[in-house]
Amino acid sequence: MEIRGGQSRYDVINYLKGFSIITIVLMHLIQNYNVIGIIDKVSSLGGTGVHIFFFCSGFGLYLSQRKKELSYFEFLKSKFFKIYIPYIIVVLIIAIVPFTFDGSFNERISALASHLLLYKMFIPEFEGSFSYPLWYMSTLFQFYLVFVVLYKVKKIISVRLFAAICFLISCAWWIITGMTVLGTERIWYSFFLQYLWEFAIGMCLAEKLYNNETIKIKTVYLLPIAIFGLAIGGVLGSMGGVLKSFNDCFLAVGYGGIALVIYRFVKPYRSLCEKICEFSYEWYLTHATCFLIIKKMLAARLPVQGFATVLSMTVSLLLSVVVAVVYHKLIRTLMKRL
Repeated sequence: MEIRGGQSRYDVINYLKGFSIITIVLMHLIQNYNVIGIIDKVSSLGGTGVHIFFFCSGFGLYLSQRKKELSYFEFLKSKFFKIYIPYIIVVLIIAIVPFTFDGSFNERISALASHLLLYKMFIPEFEGSFSYPLWYMSTLFQFYLVFVVLYKVKKIISVRLFAAICFLISCAWWIITGMTVLGTERIWYSFFLQYLWEFAIGMCLAEKLYNNETIKIKTVYLLPIAIFGLAIGGVLGSMGGVLKSFNDCFLAVGYGGIALVIYRFVKPYRSLCEKICEFSYEWYLTHATCFLIIKKMLAARLPVQGFATVLSMTVSLLLSVVVAVVYHKLIRTLMKRL
């Protein structure tokens, strides 16, 4: 499998985004209905998709900046319109729904302010407020704040040195969080240093492709690498302590290997993922709230078991897709007018 440089669009990156959001959404759907057994265990791997998100973010941001360099404030301005506004609109809507927050009215207002002013990333009780998956936004905004600096550092050192330094920084952070109470708080084990290594790899691959190099991947090795990564990641996760802090690295490699195997051999699914990539951001922002609303609406009418559970999950999934597509189109229209 070859990825040739110099292209304006890389289908494999769009595929990975689509693949990741599908697994993340399905994981949250299954968790929302407390499905137990092998399905729950397999679906939990879907959360590893956030690692691919950060990898793709590093890739996309670096390639875009390489093509047209923006100053620090120009870069933040672009993300304000493209990322912050769609996010805050969703938060404002969610905040109106009564059962999306457990707490007093004053606490709800405080939580809303933490999203609006982006300081929720420093307050544990607000980090997952309104919709727990929104923790991801804090980490993403942290990367935006440091990206231009990372970009400038990358330009003056080699690809390998940059990747090695970022990986070692992440390793140091894993050890710190694994050995201290920081590892028990989402704001710390989701701090951007946790994911710096994969973000940096995305930047490095983007540099190679920008320079018209070709990245070759031997597909015969993908499945063994995937199995090895998932196995080691699972073992480290079960051991706990500092070693558990390193399992994300292996799980991300295993997850990525599976994703690329499917990309190489299952073309219809590849096309589906590339299509879903178009509204993946909006789907991430809205899906958990859609699941919660449907579950609340049907809980009083249907027993949450058997066929009723399958029906409720199906309706939830379909609604989340419709909402994401509609919101994507509305945001595109709004951005054109701003």
